[in-house]
Amino acid sequence: FYKEGWDPQGSLTFEGRHFSNLNITYHIANDLLLIWNWDMDVDGTPSLLVEQSKIDSFQIHHEVFVHNRYAKIDMKGSSGFYRKVMHANQVSCYAKESKSGHLDGTIYKFDEKRQYFVRYDNVTYPYKRKSTLYKIFPDYKKEIKAFVRENYSSSRSSDWLLINVLHYLDP
Repeated sequence: FYKEGWDPQGSLTFEGRHFSNLNITYHIANDLLLIWNWDMDVDGTPSLLVEQSKIDSFQIHHEVFVHNRYAKIDMKGSSGFYRKVMHANQVSCYAKESKSGHLDGTIYKFDEKRQYFVRYDNVTYPYKRKSTLYKIFPDYKKEIKAFVRENYSSSRSSDWLLINVLHYLDP
């Protein structure tokens, strides 16, 4: 599950209608949003079963996820939900969260992965490292290097680098 699991203040937009203060969790491995109905334990009321393809977006643990049709990640095999990392005038960035598990002796361990996608000029680029930004923005290579040199230290994450360089390029 994403982060701590259930979020009692989650919200979602379903076919353009917004619903808030829902108890939701996001099952990363299956790319599935689950909604819990508290009355289920009391009178046998089932949880809300939601057609995943009709979910426009949802917010969980202060993060926004959007369906691929809104993120417009036009890569082969892209589907499901993407975390909105940033959205500016000309540049947007989304992350595909995934998790897989394996048995390590008697302990089941989970490996989390995150793949970033940068959209610029209606084209989607998978982000792997800083050099990807040079390919996306070849005219700004010197500016990117200068910005990183002035603002990035080894104590900061590569997430910080990506987000702040993109904001720098699209104020």
